[in-house]
Amino acid sequence: LGPREEDAPVMGQITFYSEKNPYFKDYKDFIERNSRDIFGEKGDGESKYGPVKKIRLNKRFAFKFENQIKEYIEPESKSDEYVLLKEKYYVIPSKKGFHVLHFTVSKDKYYKYYRTFNKITLSFRGI
Repeated sequence: LGPREEDAPVMGQITFYSEKNPYFKDYKDFIERNSRDIFGEKGDGESKYGPVKKIRLNKRFAFKFENQIKEYIEPESKSDEYVLLKEKYYVIPSKKGFHVLHFTVSKDKYYKYYRTFNKITLSFRGI
């Protein structure tokens, strides 16, 4: 976790989901559920999802996609204040599951922090 910028955390996560995890059937299920909104759409207005691209990352087969999502600052209140978040995902299949590298920050501060996340991404080896 990094500092809050524009009412949003700067966050980078590396997660491994085993083939027996209770959340996702496989990496394809993860991508399907995270590269679209809750209605299965690619977004409208300020929220935008995908496209998913197949890539090579550190000599491994992987997928990447970016989302821009609208997050309300105080969802429990009547306030309509929100921040636009930009997310970047790398999904890396492995023999025993899959890895997810996930970066989230306010849209306006994305490039300020992306270099740090990119260094982590380029050094990632996984299992």
